[in-house]
Amino acid sequence: MGWLGLVLIVLLALGVAGYQFMGKGSSRPHLQLTRLALPASAPVLPPITIPAGAQQAVEGWVLAAQDSSGAFVMAPGSTKIVPYFANLAAVAVLPDDPAAARRYMDWYLAHLNHPDKYGLDGTIYDYVLANGEAVSTGDYDSADSYAATFLILVARYAAVTGDLDYVRSHLSDLDAMAGVILRLQDADGLVWAKPDFRMKYIMDNAENYRGLMDWSFTLQKLGMASQANLYAATAGRIQTGIASLWDPVHNTFAYEVTIFGLRRYASASRWYPDVPALAFPFVYGVFPPTDPRAALVYQALNAAHPGWAQNIDAGQPWAPAAYLAVLVGDRASASVALATAADLGPAGGSDWQINEAAFVLFALSALTDEPTLAQPALSLSAPPTG
Repeated sequence: MGWLGLVLIVLLALGVAGYQFMGKGSSRPHLQLTRLALPASAPVLPPITIPAGAQQAVEGWVLAAQDSSGAFVMAPGSTKIVPYFANLAAVAVLPDDPAAARRYMDWYLAHLNHPDKYGLDGTIYDYVLANGEAVSTGDYDSADSYAATFLILVARYAAVTGDLDYVRSHLSDLDAMAGVILRLQDADGLVWAKPDFRMKYIMDNAENYRGLMDWSFTLQKLGMASQANLYAATAGRIQTGIASLWDPVHNTFAYEVTIFGLRRYASASRWYPDVPALAFPFVYGVFPPTDPRAALVYQALNAAHPGWAQNIDAGQPWAPAAYLAVLVGDRASASVALATAADLGPAGGSDWQINEAAFVLFALSALTDEPTLAQPALSLSAPPTG
């Protein structure tokens, strides 16, 4: 091997600093490295009342993004369908409109790959609407998160409606989705984002944990104990892998691990991808909000961005930060942030996408003590009808 080859290997191994975050970021490049303009000191915020009808307005905007086929586009009037983001939208509207969630689930299941171009069964590509038809782009942003968030949706649909027959009728497809996560899991417990893109993201893996735990609960309800135990054990390995990403010296998580094993650590001073990466292990219940790391992460957020709740960006509500605030007990800051977000939301002409709106709805639900993503699907249980 010549010197040029050696240089290329070194650059690949050390080039994380120049690496542009993909995973969740590639589908919304306008979020990359976004910062908020914040004042120098953080006042103590009194709680405020969320505007009446705010939650319904945001939910109505999300529902307006549902196409007649059942798919959710990225925003009303958009033609782009990103199933990962659409899964979050469907989870968000599920408690009030399970029929809309089911129409979307029907669309998703009808567009699965058997298999995809990588040989994975149960994945789904992104789509674009053209002349009323959904046209595949032939690729997806991540295989793991798409599968995991759909499993969250199905498990919560079954828990809310008691409709276990729907799950039974699609058991093969759903098992294939769970199998995607298993096939992409590495020896350290963490899951690769894609077969051809060997990166492990903490955000994806938090979703993978929640998806498999919710799916395990659903299988238990179906009397499939051995399969349920398999997926719960797989989720446990993911939890162990995420725990290994914590740096106790700097009180932060690594938000990604490269194919070379190099870790890139999150800084609360950068909003994306760092702040969601720090919040997701608690948002998705990998660790409880009483875990000391949750308080350390939230303290770092406030130290880096004093007054963040009063300075929500008009384009991005950054609801995962408000969600984390609720979980750690700072309901005052959460209420201020969400009231600001609601005021600047879709009705105010912002450029939200359905994923941002979904997290606003998640955070609003948490603020009103409704079940959250951090809790297992069993917290939503209704008497089964099937």
